[in-house]
Amino acid sequence: MKYVYCPSCDEVSVLSSMEDDRCQRCRRPAFPVRVSRRWQYWASAGVLLAGTALVVVTDLPQVELRFGLLLPFLLVAFSLSTWGLRAAKAGALARGRAGRARTG
Repeated sequence: MKYVYCPSCDEVSVLSSMEDDRCQRCRRPAFPVRVSRRWQYWASAGVLLAGTALVVVTDLPQVELRFGLLLPFLLVAFSLSTWGLRAAKAGALARGRAGRARTG
């Protein structure tokens, strides 16, 4: 996953590693912006691992109960990862604008 900044429309796009560096909005060339993983990413992974471990350790006979036990962990992990993605995009936008200001 990579972030690219488009100076034409002042937008950050999230692309897969193999996609061309083009804006998803206007399809013009964009330049990659390096953004580190946020703490929300790691917290989300930890919550998922904790939920999975809890489901494995508990000896619940019904599959429905196991899914019911895992569901709150999934919701919290999804919320954290969404929050982290929004924060990373905001950081990428700020870095992209700063790069544009430096290059003119």
